[in-house]
Amino acid sequence: MAEIDIPLEDIVTLVEHDKGRLCAVKHCRNPHLKHRKLCSKCKQRVWRVRNPGRNSYHQVKSRASRKNISFSLTYDEFMAIAEASGYLDAKGRGAEQLHIDRINARLGYSVENVRVITASENSRKGCYEKKIQLGDGRWVMLHEIGIGLPSSESPEEDDWIDQSTLSDIDWGSDTDSNCPF
Repeated sequence: MAEIDIPLEDIVTLVEHDKGRLCAVKHCRNPHLKHRKLCSKCKQRVWRVRNPGRNSYHQVKSRASRKNISFSLTYDEFMAIAEASGYLDAKGRGAEQLHIDRINARLGYSVENVRVITASENSRKGCYEKKIQLGDGRWVMLHEIGIGLPSSESPEEDDWIDQSTLSDIDWGSDTDSNCPF
């Protein structure tokens, strides 16, 4: 997706300030550089509106970097995934909004390991990947002790927690447990 050619006046309201070196965006009081009308903050906001694909790519990439997760997707690979799924039009925080998900959380962002899912699916997957502390003090992932996601779309239709697996685990006493759940 190339840069969207939107006139600056359609993105922000420009005004003339009495003081010469202020940003030309209405209600912005930040100073701008001599050769520009906009301050760096407003210029960045305009760039984000004009470049939604690059903005989303950089957001996902920088978040992976902050969390020390490898990121091997190129911009073109990211855009192919985003355009095929409608990610750019429906991304967000709502339950039915779309997220970029790593299929295997232990691996980084690569073409083979990413998919687009709804926020509610991502949240459910995140709960599945929670760790619990066993009686001997070890922390393990739930799926490592045989507790997995349901095979059907609705958890009510599938008894997906193997109760015998839970009863075999030494959970320790309630007083010495450091489990956050």
